[in-house]
Amino acid sequence: MMSQSEAELLISTGLTCMYGCGDGVDYSRSFDCFVEADRLGSAVASGFVSVIYHLGFGCQVDAEMASYWAEKSVAMGVVEQGRYDSIAMWVLGYLYSQGHVLPRDDHLAFSFFKRSSELDFLGAHCSLGYMYEQGRGTSKNIYEAERYYLKAANLNHASAQCNLGFLYEHKDEVKSFFWYSRAAKQNHPRAVCNLALAQLARHTGKNEMESVRLLSICTPVHTRAKKILSRLLNDF
Repeated sequence: MMSQSEAELLISTGLTCMYGCGDGVDYSRSFDCFVEADRLGSAVASGFVSVIYHLGFGCQVDAEMASYWAEKSVAMGVVEQGRYDSIAMWVLGYLYSQGHVLPRDDHLAFSFFKRSSELDFLGAHCSLGYMYEQGRGTSKNIYEAERYYLKAANLNHASAQCNLGFLYEHKDEVKSFFWYSRAAKQNHPRAVCNLALAQLARHTGKNEMESVRLLSICTPVHTRAKKILSRLLNDF
């Protein structure tokens, strides 16, 4: 029982660090928490390690390691746990959306994300927004995508804030800049990179220097940022 309680606390801390809902995004600490919770027997934690490797959160994308941890999550019982646990439902949605171990099924993924969202799991709001934005497992619906992103973004979910920045990019520059800035303050790498590009578009020396500063922050974990920063420095 103690191990279960410890694992749940570690998962909670890992999620806070991964989503940026505390002191900002800290993928390294998030990874350590999930690995330790996995050691204590948590199938959900194994699923989140797979997510980290799949998305390259604080590390290089590694499909082989993503698959390994996804297989471990299934072997440890995440499918059974997904019948009643909102976080496990999200992990199942992720596994079905990626097709690492379980067969890819966007409709099942959407269904698990929706059930998890209805139980108010923060990450599920963002994932559901993405499914609506892309039209995966459901009809494409930008209004619903925005609505679910906002549910998570208003609770300081960095990835949802970044996704809103992208959603508004070509229709509302002010909103786009606002949400990229919110996510960038939490050290979300893609948001930092996109905010730097938005600064560059303003074509002033001050904004170019700010872009260099922002890109320098996220180059250790963001390949695109490295390339942009290299080109930008060569132009100076």
